[in-house]
Amino acid sequence: MSLSRITRLLCSFVAAAVFCSQPVTASAAEFSLLPEGTFGPVAIGVTGEIRDGDFEKFRTFLLQPGNLKAYTNYIWLDSQGGNVIEAMKFAELFEKSTASVVVGSESRCYSACFLLFAGGSDRVLYPFAELGVHRIAAKDPGISEATRTQLLQAVSSKVYGYLMAQGMPQAVLDEMRDTPASSMFIIDRQMLRRKGWNRSMLMQPAFLDLVEKACGPHPEPEKSLFEYQRDDTARERMKPWTACKLDLQAQTTRRFVQAELALVEAGKPSLMFAAGKAKEAATAASALK
Repeated sequence: MSLSRITRLLCSFVAAAVFCSQPVTASAAEFSLLPEGTFGPVAIGVTGEIRDGDFEKFRTFLLQPGNLKAYTNYIWLDSQGGNVIEAMKFAELFEKSTASVVVGSESRCYSACFLLFAGGSDRVLYPFAELGVHRIAAKDPGISEATRTQLLQAVSSKVYGYLMAQGMPQAVLDEMRDTPASSMFIIDRQMLRRKGWNRSMLMQPAFLDLVEKACGPHPEPEKSLFEYQRDDTARERMKPWTACKLDLQAQTTRRFVQAELALVEAGKPSLMFAAGKAKEAATAASALK
């Protein structure tokens, strides 16, 4: 069952419950156009708490001049979490459009934000950046404890299944289940190396398979942190493979955008573009040609 159908089914009967990966008091989600600079080309920034309705706001944001083009480069994440159901919508869009996601130095991607990170086909975790996971919680005004428990189990099962499909190690899912909603299991670059999670967590498995078929095997095998630090040629060996990967990713993203544009122009539901926005979507998509 697709993530979009899972989300629709869950949302159809959880109107009285708000599923959060932790109680959050941060500012509301904001989307911004990040200029080209030291850390790469023009990109999109996603910050703040993920709340109900934010995905629709994000789709509207992508229609503004230059934003869709920036989206196809990188999406920089810095969020304490928020609404899990809403985060699943972002994750599906990121996955289907083969988006690249980044958690920059000293930024945090906690709780529901981890779904956005997992949705990325290509994932970058900077030094001193942190991912954080824990058990899903639910605010449940107006529903019984039995119903709350049943719905929480259904949401959690779908979330864990999605994360596993995106290559998240079983050990991470175990920590997520075992860590109370009031706490946090922290993942950083050193842990990725130490645990051998680099390949699985930093690139979505289906996307890696697609890239290796087109560009050859990944030239950088798993190494310990000590081995990687001592390898002065690793970056040079990666350059041709990375260039091939980026070209393939750009082609895949353009095809996805054109397919989504065709849907909205035909009056059919689109993941990327809101209904009735065909003219704006065509203008935004034209920047990718």
